[in-house]
Amino acid sequence: MQPLAGTVERLIALIIDNVILATTVFIIINLFSIDFSPVYPNTYGYLLDIAYFMTLPALWGGFTLAKKAANIRIVKVSGEKVGWSNMIGRIIGGGLVYALSFGVAAIASFFMVIFREDKRAVHDLIGGTKVVKVPDLRKP
Repeated sequence: MQPLAGTVERLIALIIDNVILATTVFIIINLFSIDFSPVYPNTYGYLLDIAYFMTLPALWGGFTLAKKAANIRIVKVSGEKVGWSNMIGRIIGGGLVYALSFGVAAIASFFMVIFREDKRAVHDLIGGTKVVKVPDLRKP
């Protein structure tokens, strides 16, 4: 059984992933001189978040770029690789719960990762997932 990823590891990976996304959007906007003013300003950001946080782990064995660097990954509760259904539940289902609760569930999730023995947040419960540490393959 793989050890569970802690709050700090998960939070740092989330921050790094969001910096990667923000930088990507900034480059695309400036490189192509895209004017997003006719569209609700956050629409493209939300779509990119969904695409990144759902697609990359589903296709790359539970990793995002920052999770790979941090040696943590998303897996099914059983320890198997996540699939599309897990990631849809995790990202879309979790996102809806967070939005409908006006962020209260997101705050609760933070404390769930700190205090629950299984370190699972609301989106983990919905998606049937957990985040585990993986061995650092870069070390000799």
